[in-house]
Amino acid sequence: MSSIITTRTWQCAQAHLQRCGARLPARTFAPIALGIRRASIKYIRPAKVTRNRSKYGLIKCKDSAAISINDSDGPSDITEFQKLAEDGEATVQDLRTFLTKTKARLSSLPLANRHDQAAHAGGEKALLWLWEYRLDARKEDLDYRGLFEPLCWLLAAEHNESFVIEWVKKSRQTIADQGVVEGSRDWARHKAWCGNLLGWFIEAKLQWSPHGSVDPALEAMKRIVDALQGTVALRFKMQSVTAISSALTDDDRPPCNAALYEWFIGLRKMTDPREYTRHLDSLFHPASPDPLPYARWASDYYEHPKKPKEEIKKLKALRSVGAFMLRAAYISRLLGDVPTARKMEDLVQEHHPLVWGYRQRIARKANLNLGDLHAKAKVETSALPAVAWRNKSDIVPHNERDG
Repeated sequence: MSSIITTRTWQCAQAHLQRCGARLPARTFAPIALGIRRASIKYIRPAKVTRNRSKYGLIKCKDSAAISINDSDGPSDITEFQKLAEDGEATVQDLRTFLTKTKARLSSLPLANRHDQAAHAGGEKALLWLWEYRLDARKEDLDYRGLFEPLCWLLAAEHNESFVIEWVKKSRQTIADQGVVEGSRDWARHKAWCGNLLGWFIEAKLQWSPHGSVDPALEAMKRIVDALQGTVALRFKMQSVTAISSALTDDDRPPCNAALYEWFIGLRKMTDPREYTRHLDSLFHPASPDPLPYARWASDYYEHPKKPKEEIKKLKALRSVGAFMLRAAYISRLLGDVPTARKMEDLVQEHHPLVWGYRQRIARKANLNLGDLHAKAKVETSALPAVAWRNKSDIVPHNERDG
Protein backbone atom coordinates (compact mmCIF):
# COMPACT_ATOMS: atom_id res chain seq x y z
CA MET A 1 0.00 0.00 0.00
CA SER A 2 2.71 2.46 0.94
CA SER A 3 4.44 1.92 -2.41
CA ILE A 4 1.24 2.90 -4.24
CA ILE A 5 0.95 6.04 -2.15
CA THR A 6 4.57 6.97 -2.74
CA THR A 7 4.34 6.45 -6.51
CA ARG A 8 1.14 8.45 -6.97
CA THR A 9 2.13 11.34 -4.77
CA TRP A 10 5.51 11.40 -6.49
CA GLN A 11 3.79 11.73 -9.87
CA CYS A 12 1.70 14.60 -8.50
CA ALA A 13 4.80 16.39 -7.22
CA GLN A 14 6.74 15.78 -10.43
CA ALA A 15 3.90 17.17 -12.56
CA HIS A 16 3.82 20.30 -10.40
CA LEU A 17 7.55 20.79 -10.77
CA GLN A 18 7.42 20.32 -14.54
CA ARG A 19 4.82 23.07 -14.77
CA CYS A 20 7.22 25.28 -12.82
CA GLY A 21 10.10 24.33 -15.10
CA ALA A 22 11.98 22.49 -12.34
CA ARG A 23 12.87 18.89 -11.68
CA LEU A 24 13.40 17.05 -8.42
CA PRO A 25 15.85 14.10 -8.19
CA ALA A 26 14.10 10.72 -8.15
CA ARG A 27 15.24 9.94 -4.61
CA THR A 28 14.29 13.30 -3.16
CA PHE A 29 10.51 13.12 -2.85
CA ALA A 30 10.38 10.17 -0.45
CA PRO A 31 11.42 12.23 2.62
CA ILE A 32 8.43 14.54 2.08
CA ALA A 33 5.96 11.77 2.83
CA LEU A 34 7.95 9.03 4.48
CA GLY A 35 11.06 10.65 5.92
CA ILE A 36 14.73 10.78 5.05
CA ARG A 37 16.68 7.62 4.33
CA ARG A 38 20.40 7.18 4.60
CA ALA A 39 20.54 6.82 0.82
CA SER A 40 19.10 10.33 0.50
CA ILE A 41 21.82 12.01 2.54
CA LYS A 42 23.88 12.60 -0.60
CA TYR A 43 21.41 15.26 -1.70
CA ILE A 44 22.39 17.46 1.24
CA ARG A 45 25.92 17.85 -0.05
CA PRO A 46 28.03 16.17 -2.75
CA ALA A 47 29.19 12.72 -1.74
CA LYS A 48 32.86 12.41 -0.97
CA VAL A 49 34.65 9.44 -2.48
CA THR A 50 37.20 8.15 -0.03
CA ARG A 51 40.17 6.38 -1.50
CA ASN A 52 42.78 4.35 0.24
CA ARG A 53 45.32 1.92 -1.06
CA SER A 54 45.02 -1.68 0.01
CA LYS A 55 47.86 -4.15 0.27
CA TYR A 56 46.74 -5.65 -3.04
CA GLY A 57 47.57 -2.50 -4.99
CA LEU A 58 43.93 -1.53 -5.45
CA ILE A 59 42.09 1.69 -4.74
CA LYS A 60 39.02 1.09 -2.59
CA CYS A 61 36.14 3.48 -3.21
CA LYS A 62 33.19 4.25 -1.00
CA ASP A 63 30.81 2.39 -3.32
CA SER A 64 32.87 -0.81 -2.88
CA ALA A 65 34.18 -0.62 -6.43
CA ALA A 66 37.88 -1.40 -6.74
CA ILE A 67 39.95 0.05 -9.56
CA SER A 68 43.37 -1.16 -10.52
CA ILE A 69 46.11 1.41 -10.04
CA ASN A 70 47.99 0.23 -13.13
CA ASP A 71 45.75 -1.22 -15.83
CA SER A 72 48.75 -2.74 -17.60
CA ASP A 73 49.54 -5.06 -14.68
CA GLY A 74 47.92 -8.48 -14.64
CA PRO A 75 45.36 -10.17 -16.90
CA SER A 76 42.40 -8.12 -18.06
CA ASP A 77 40.09 -10.93 -19.26
CA ILE A 78 39.50 -14.66 -18.89
CA THR A 79 41.62 -15.50 -21.94
CA GLU A 80 44.75 -13.89 -20.50
CA PHE A 81 44.12 -15.47 -17.12
CA GLN A 82 43.63 -18.94 -18.61
CA LYS A 83 46.93 -18.61 -20.46
CA LEU A 84 48.68 -17.89 -17.16
CA ALA A 85 46.88 -20.83 -15.56
CA GLU A 86 47.94 -23.21 -18.35
CA ASP A 87 51.55 -22.12 -17.89
CA GLY A 88 51.26 -22.67 -14.14
CA GLU A 89 51.98 -19.01 -13.41
CA ALA A 90 48.53 -17.82 -12.31
CA THR A 91 48.16 -16.54 -8.77
CA VAL A 92 45.24 -15.39 -6.65
CA GLN A 93 46.40 -11.82 -7.20
CA ASP A 94 46.11 -12.38 -10.96
CA LEU A 95 42.58 -13.69 -10.48
CA ARG A 96 41.69 -10.70 -8.32
CA THR A 97 43.10 -8.31 -10.93
CA PHE A 98 41.23 -10.01 -13.78
CA LEU A 99 37.91 -9.95 -11.91
CA THR A 100 38.32 -6.34 -10.79
CA LYS A 101 39.22 -5.09 -14.27
CA THR A 102 36.38 -7.04 -15.84
CA LYS A 103 33.75 -5.60 -13.52
CA ALA A 104 35.12 -2.05 -13.88
CA ARG A 105 35.10 -2.36 -17.67
CA LEU A 106 31.60 -3.83 -17.93
CA SER A 107 30.04 -1.48 -15.38
CA SER A 108 30.29 1.42 -17.83
CA LEU A 109 28.18 -0.38 -20.46
CA PRO A 110 24.40 -0.11 -20.86
CA LEU A 111 22.52 -2.62 -18.72
CA ALA A 112 21.54 -4.99 -21.55
CA ASN A 113 25.07 -5.19 -22.98
CA ARG A 114 26.56 -5.32 -19.50
CA HIS A 115 24.53 -8.36 -18.49
CA ASP A 116 25.19 -10.22 -21.75
CA GLN A 117 28.95 -9.70 -21.59
CA ALA A 118 29.16 -10.44 -17.86
CA ALA A 119 27.39 -13.76 -18.48
CA HIS A 120 30.26 -14.77 -20.79
CA ALA A 121 33.16 -13.24 -18.86
CA GLY A 122 34.35 -16.49 -17.24
CA GLY A 123 33.01 -16.40 -13.69
CA GLU A 124 32.48 -20.18 -13.55
CA LYS A 125 35.98 -20.88 -14.87
CA ALA A 126 37.42 -18.52 -12.27
CA LEU A 127 35.65 -20.35 -9.44
CA LEU A 128 36.83 -23.74 -10.74
CA TRP A 129 40.43 -22.53 -10.84
CA LEU A 130 40.07 -21.14 -7.34
CA TRP A 131 38.84 -24.52 -6.12
CA GLU A 132 41.84 -26.36 -7.62
CA TYR A 133 44.24 -23.78 -6.22
CA ARG A 134 42.88 -24.24 -2.72
CA LEU A 135 43.24 -28.01 -2.97
CA ASP A 136 46.78 -27.91 -4.36
CA ALA A 137 48.17 -25.20 -2.09
CA ARG A 138 46.06 -26.08 0.98
CA LYS A 139 44.99 -22.45 1.12
CA GLU A 140 42.07 -22.90 3.48
CA ASP A 141 42.80 -19.44 4.89
CA LEU A 142 42.95 -17.83 1.44
CA ASP A 143 42.18 -14.12 1.69
CA TYR A 144 38.90 -13.42 -0.11
CA ARG A 145 38.88 -9.64 0.35
CA GLY A 146 38.31 -7.90 -2.97
CA LEU A 147 37.83 -11.30 -4.61
CA PHE A 148 34.31 -12.57 -4.01
CA GLU A 149 32.46 -9.36 -4.84
CA PRO A 150 33.43 -9.20 -8.55
CA LEU A 151 33.46 -13.01 -8.81
CA CYS A 152 29.89 -13.36 -7.56
CA TRP A 153 28.85 -10.43 -9.74
CA LEU A 154 29.85 -12.51 -12.78
CA LEU A 155 28.38 -15.74 -11.40
CA ALA A 156 25.02 -14.07 -10.76
CA ALA A 157 25.00 -12.74 -14.33
CA GLU A 158 25.53 -16.33 -15.52
CA HIS A 159 22.60 -17.50 -13.35
CA ASN A 160 25.04 -20.01 -11.87
CA GLU A 161 23.25 -20.46 -8.57
CA SER A 162 23.18 -24.28 -8.76
CA PHE A 163 26.90 -24.33 -9.53
CA VAL A 164 27.65 -22.22 -6.45
CA ILE A 165 25.52 -24.53 -4.28
CA GLU A 166 27.32 -27.63 -5.57
CA TRP A 167 30.64 -25.88 -5.00
CA VAL A 168 29.77 -25.31 -1.34
CA LYS A 169 28.56 -28.91 -0.93
CA LYS A 170 31.78 -30.22 -2.46
CA SER A 171 33.86 -27.96 -0.24
CA ARG A 172 32.07 -29.22 2.86
CA GLN A 173 32.55 -32.84 1.80
CA THR A 174 36.25 -32.25 1.24
CA ILE A 175 36.58 -30.79 4.73
CA ALA A 176 34.79 -33.81 6.19
CA ASP A 177 37.03 -36.25 4.26
CA GLN A 178 40.08 -34.51 5.70
CA GLY A 179 38.82 -35.24 9.20
CA VAL A 180 38.33 -31.62 10.16
CA VAL A 181 36.36 -31.43 13.40
CA GLU A 182 33.43 -29.04 13.65
CA GLY A 183 34.37 -26.10 15.84
CA SER A 184 38.07 -26.26 15.01
CA ARG A 185 40.05 -23.47 13.40
CA ASP A 186 39.97 -25.13 9.98
CA TRP A 187 36.21 -25.54 10.28
CA ALA A 188 35.85 -21.83 11.07
CA ARG A 189 37.90 -20.98 7.97
CA HIS A 190 35.68 -23.21 5.86
CA LYS A 191 32.52 -21.52 7.17
CA ALA A 192 33.98 -18.07 6.56
CA TRP A 193 34.97 -19.03 3.02
CA CYS A 194 31.61 -20.52 2.05
CA GLY A 195 29.61 -17.97 4.00
CA ASN A 196 31.23 -15.01 2.26
CA LEU A 197 30.90 -16.63 -1.16
CA LEU A 198 27.15 -17.16 -0.67
CA GLY A 199 26.70 -13.77 0.95
CA TRP A 200 28.29 -11.90 -1.94
CA PHE A 201 26.26 -13.99 -4.39
CA ILE A 202 23.01 -12.79 -2.82
CA GLU A 203 24.22 -9.18 -2.93
CA ALA A 204 25.08 -9.67 -6.60
CA LYS A 205 21.55 -10.94 -7.25
CA LEU A 206 20.30 -7.66 -5.80
CA GLN A 207 22.56 -5.69 -8.14
CA TRP A 208 21.37 -7.60 -11.22
CA SER A 209 17.70 -7.54 -10.24
CA PRO A 210 15.48 -6.02 -12.96
CA HIS A 211 13.70 -2.83 -11.93
CA GLY A 212 15.35 -3.03 -8.50
CA SER A 213 13.05 -5.81 -7.28
CA VAL A 214 14.17 -7.74 -4.19
CA ASP A 215 12.26 -10.89 -5.21
CA PRO A 216 15.08 -12.54 -7.26
CA ALA A 217 17.50 -12.21 -4.34
CA LEU A 218 14.93 -13.54 -1.86
CA GLU A 219 14.09 -16.47 -4.13
CA ALA A 220 17.77 -17.32 -4.57
CA MET A 221 18.38 -17.05 -0.83
CA LYS A 222 15.45 -19.38 -0.10
CA ARG A 223 16.70 -21.97 -2.59
CA ILE A 224 20.20 -21.83 -1.11
CA VAL A 225 18.93 -22.24 2.45
CA ASP A 226 16.70 -25.16 1.41
CA ALA A 227 19.49 -26.86 -0.55
CA LEU A 228 22.07 -26.41 2.20
CA GLN A 229 19.78 -26.95 5.16
CA GLY A 230 21.88 -27.38 8.28
CA THR A 231 25.13 -26.58 6.46
CA VAL A 232 24.75 -22.89 5.61
CA ALA A 233 27.16 -20.77 7.58
CA LEU A 234 25.71 -18.16 9.92
CA ARG A 235 27.98 -15.58 8.31
CA PHE A 236 26.12 -16.08 5.01
CA LYS A 237 22.80 -15.48 6.72
CA MET A 238 24.02 -12.39 8.52
CA GLN A 239 25.62 -10.83 5.44
CA SER A 240 22.66 -11.65 3.19
CA VAL A 241 20.07 -10.57 5.75
CA THR A 242 21.82 -7.22 6.18
CA ALA A 243 21.89 -6.58 2.43
CA ILE A 244 18.27 -7.58 1.84
CA SER A 245 17.04 -5.72 4.92
CA SER A 246 18.57 -2.53 3.57
CA ALA A 247 16.94 -3.13 0.18
CA LEU A 248 13.52 -3.77 1.72
CA THR A 249 13.56 -0.37 3.43
CA ASP A 250 14.44 1.41 0.17
CA ASP A 251 11.33 3.25 -1.06
CA ASP A 252 12.71 3.43 -4.60
CA ARG A 253 12.38 -0.35 -5.01
CA PRO A 254 9.06 -2.01 -5.89
CA PRO A 255 7.37 -3.99 -3.08
CA CYS A 256 8.43 -7.61 -2.79
CA ASN A 257 6.28 -10.73 -2.72
CA ALA A 258 4.41 -10.97 0.59
CA ALA A 259 5.04 -14.72 1.00
CA LEU A 260 8.78 -14.26 0.44
CA TYR A 261 8.75 -11.38 2.92
CA GLU A 262 7.14 -13.58 5.58
CA TRP A 263 9.77 -16.27 4.97
CA PHE A 264 12.55 -13.70 5.24
CA ILE A 265 11.18 -12.39 8.54
CA GLY A 266 11.40 -15.90 9.98
CA LEU A 267 15.00 -16.24 8.82
CA ARG A 268 16.00 -12.83 10.15
CA LYS A 269 14.80 -13.72 13.64
CA MET A 270 17.63 -16.28 13.76
CA THR A 271 20.30 -13.61 13.28
CA ASP A 272 18.58 -10.52 14.71
CA PRO A 273 16.02 -11.28 17.45
CA ARG A 274 15.76 -7.64 18.58
CA GLU A 275 12.32 -6.23 19.30
CA TYR A 276 13.16 -3.16 17.22
CA THR A 277 13.66 -5.34 14.13
CA ARG A 278 10.30 -7.06 14.55
CA HIS A 279 8.57 -3.67 14.63
CA LEU A 280 10.34 -2.64 11.42
CA ASP A 281 9.09 -5.85 9.82
CA SER A 282 5.51 -4.76 10.53
CA LEU A 283 6.15 -1.21 9.34
CA PHE A 284 7.53 -2.29 5.94
CA HIS A 285 5.25 -5.26 5.26
CA PRO A 286 4.46 -5.12 1.49
CA ALA A 287 0.81 -6.22 1.83
CA SER A 288 -0.31 -5.05 5.27
CA PRO A 289 1.95 -2.41 6.83
CA ASP A 290 1.13 -1.73 10.48
CA PRO A 291 2.82 1.34 11.99
CA LEU A 292 1.41 0.87 15.50
CA PRO A 293 4.10 -1.50 16.92
CA TYR A 294 6.93 0.77 15.80
CA ALA A 295 5.09 3.87 17.01
CA ARG A 296 4.55 2.35 20.43
CA TRP A 297 8.20 1.29 20.66
CA ALA A 298 9.47 4.76 19.67
CA SER A 299 7.12 6.52 22.08
CA ASP A 300 8.10 4.28 24.98
CA TYR A 301 11.81 4.47 24.13
CA TYR A 302 11.97 8.26 24.17
CA GLU A 303 9.40 9.06 26.86
CA HIS A 304 10.35 6.28 29.30
CA PRO A 305 14.05 5.67 28.64
CA LYS A 306 15.46 2.50 30.14
CA LYS A 307 18.76 2.50 28.29
CA PRO A 308 21.95 4.39 29.25
CA LYS A 309 22.13 7.98 28.08
CA GLU A 310 25.03 7.13 25.77
CA GLU A 311 22.98 4.54 23.90
CA ILE A 312 20.00 6.88 23.56
CA LYS A 313 22.32 9.58 22.25
CA LYS A 314 23.65 7.21 19.58
CA LEU A 315 20.11 6.31 18.53
CA LYS A 316 19.18 9.97 18.15
CA ALA A 317 22.14 10.39 15.82
CA LEU A 318 20.71 7.76 13.44
CA ARG A 319 18.68 9.64 10.85
CA SER A 320 17.08 6.41 9.65
CA VAL A 321 15.28 6.08 13.01
CA GLY A 322 13.64 9.46 12.49
CA ALA A 323 12.79 8.50 8.91
CA PHE A 324 11.03 5.35 10.08
CA MET A 325 9.08 7.40 12.63
CA LEU A 326 7.90 9.72 9.85
CA ARG A 327 6.88 6.70 7.84
CA ALA A 328 4.87 5.41 10.79
CA ALA A 329 3.25 8.84 11.13
CA TYR A 330 2.36 8.97 7.45
CA ILE A 331 0.75 5.50 7.36
CA SER A 332 -1.02 6.14 10.66
CA ARG A 333 -2.58 9.30 9.26
CA LEU A 334 -3.79 7.43 6.18
CA LEU A 335 -5.40 4.83 8.44
CA GLY A 336 -7.17 7.52 10.44
CA ASP A 337 -4.96 7.24 13.52
CA VAL A 338 -4.28 10.97 13.80
CA PRO A 339 -3.09 10.99 17.46
CA THR A 340 -0.38 8.42 16.66
CA ALA A 341 0.68 10.39 13.60
CA ARG A 342 0.95 13.62 15.58
CA LYS A 343 2.86 11.85 18.35
CA MET A 344 5.45 10.52 15.90
CA GLU A 345 5.86 13.90 14.24
CA ASP A 346 6.32 15.61 17.61
CA LEU A 347 8.98 13.07 18.60
CA VAL A 348 10.83 13.58 15.32
CA GLN A 349 10.82 17.36 15.78
CA GLU A 350 12.17 16.99 19.31
CA HIS A 351 14.70 14.18 18.97
CA HIS A 352 15.57 14.21 15.24
CA PRO A 353 15.53 17.89 14.24
CA LEU A 354 17.81 17.33 11.24
CA VAL A 355 15.38 14.83 9.72
CA TRP A 356 12.42 17.11 10.35
CA GLY A 357 14.22 20.17 9.02
CA TYR A 358 15.33 18.37 5.88
CA ARG A 359 11.77 17.21 5.27
CA GLN A 360 10.44 20.75 5.63
CA ARG A 361 13.15 22.23 3.39
CA ILE A 362 12.27 19.81 0.59
CA ALA A 363 8.59 20.68 0.93
CA ARG A 364 9.36 24.40 0.68
CA LYS A 365 11.73 23.86 -2.23
CA ALA A 366 9.12 21.92 -4.16
CA ASN A 367 6.38 24.38 -3.12
CA LEU A 368 4.29 21.48 -1.85
CA ASN A 369 1.79 21.47 0.98
CA LEU A 370 2.11 18.36 3.13
CA GLY A 371 -1.48 18.60 4.29
CA ASP A 372 -2.71 18.55 0.68
CA LEU A 373 -0.54 15.53 -0.04
CA HIS A 374 -1.96 13.66 2.95
CA ALA A 375 -5.52 14.44 1.84
CA LYS A 376 -4.82 13.43 -1.76
CA ALA A 377 -3.20 10.16 -0.70
CA LYS A 378 -6.19 9.40 1.53
CA VAL A 379 -8.58 9.85 -1.40
CA GLU A 380 -6.42 7.73 -3.69
CA THR A 381 -6.28 4.86 -1.20
CA SER A 382 -9.97 4.94 -0.25
CA ALA A 383 -10.66 2.13 -2.72
CA LEU A 384 -8.04 -0.17 -1.20
CA PRO A 385 -9.17 -3.22 0.85
CA ALA A 386 -10.07 -2.63 4.47
CA VAL A 387 -7.16 -2.74 6.91
CA ALA A 388 -8.06 -6.03 8.57
CA TRP A 389 -4.66 -6.32 10.27
CA ARG A 390 -5.49 -3.59 12.81
CA ASN A 391 -7.77 -3.88 15.82
CA LYS A 392 -10.90 -1.74 15.78
CA SER A 393 -9.85 -0.20 19.07
CA ASP A 394 -6.78 1.22 17.33
CA ILE A 395 -8.83 3.26 14.87
CA VAL A 396 -9.79 6.80 15.88
CA PRO A 397 -13.55 7.59 15.67
CA HIS A 398 -14.52 9.64 12.65
CA ASN A 399 -15.59 12.69 14.67
CA GLU A 400 -12.14 12.85 16.31
CA ARG A 401 -10.16 12.96 13.09
CA ASP A 402 -8.69 16.17 11.77
CA GLY A 403 -9.47 15.38 8.18
